[in-house]
Amino acid sequence: TTLAAYEMTDHGIRLLSTQITLLSDTGESAYISSTPLTVGVLPKDMTSILSAEAKGTLRLVVPGDEVDMSKLGTENAPTEVQPIITNTLQEHESTDVPVDTHQTNDEEGSLTTQESEEEE
Repeated sequence: TTLAAYEMTDHGIRLLSTQITLLSDTGESAYISSTPLTVGVLPKDMTSILSAEAKGTLRLVVPGDEVDMSKLGTENAPTEVQPIITNTLQEHESTDVPVDTHQTNDEEGSLTTQESEEEE
């Protein structure tokens, strides 16, 4: 089996090698992410792969049969992951918060707080 190695960091994804050969695995786990692997690596790729593995940023990928390994790269890989946005109330900088407020979601899903009209 031929594998590709990537390094995933906060700064993006970098292709390390497309010429890694899976030599053996223990076969004891249903999940390859927790299975020790023995791989064959070209000498020119060894330092970057060992460094990424030591930092915990190494990702090994088994490309599908239809993938041309000579064209494999990071051109279409995301360079950053956007945070998940949730509707939460943020603390007000001022302590003068109206006691009677009404919260609504506008058409775009943003949470807004409006002061209710007081009866006299």
